[in-house]
Amino acid sequence: MKESWKSLNHSKATGPDDFDPHHMSDEHIDRFYHQIKDMINSQDFPEYIKVAKLLSLSKKSGAACIPSDTRGIQLLSFPFKVIEKVAYTKAMASGIFETGSY
Repeated sequence: MKESWKSLNHSKATGPDDFDPHHMSDEHIDRFYHQIKDMINSQDFPEYIKVAKLLSLSKKSGAACIPSDTRGIQLLSFPFKVIEKVAYTKAMASGIFETGSY
């Protein structure tokens, strides 16, 4: 799980929780790991980490006022980003995405 934390791009925009991981002490990080591990093992995820900010970005430079020239992006909460990265890493390690195995 620590590898998942380290591999995330901490310079990207925050999600709906406005959580900034740069200000966490080692003690807070350890507590966070245990909470995330418990969520993954129990498969019980609180609603607040499932919420995302949905933004509309212009595909071209300029104002995003023409709907056909925009695309939507989701800004996920930081805990959800960690959970998503852990799940992705486990899935890739299991070989589930190799040709013919899905």
